[in-house]
Amino acid sequence: MINLDTNILLRYIVQDDSGQLSRAAKIIESCTEEEPGFIVNGMVFEFLWALESAYGFSRQEIAEVMDIILTAPELIVEHKECVWSALKAYRTNVDFTDALIGQVGAKYGCTTTKTFDKKAAKNLPQFTLA
Repeated sequence: MINLDTNILLRYIVQDDSGQLSRAAKIIESCTEEEPGFIVNGMVFEFLWALESAYGFSRQEIAEVMDIILTAPELIVEHKECVWSALKAYRTNVDFTDALIGQVGAKYGCTTTKTFDKKAAKNLPQFTLA
């Protein structure tokens, strides 16, 4: 198994650098169910931020890309079930990062996530205002 950095997956998805794209494609396309690529949650945060902020992807486009990543048998996503739940919330206009933070905390037995973020506390059941 290999750990994939954000820039590898970005080059593969956005195809904005031909030199890096060919190398990224070789890495991604060499991943198999037996030798998968691993995606940590921190990379997911960076990846979604870059798609949205730097590349102007819409929520729908980002959600579609994440669907592909989450269903690819040759990729393992850290806390996949939490990422799925966060993606579902993201589709309802909730911040993905907040949703994933809440989901992972709940997975580890946290009864709440204390926050100063009024929107997160209003829209996510795992959050309460501090």
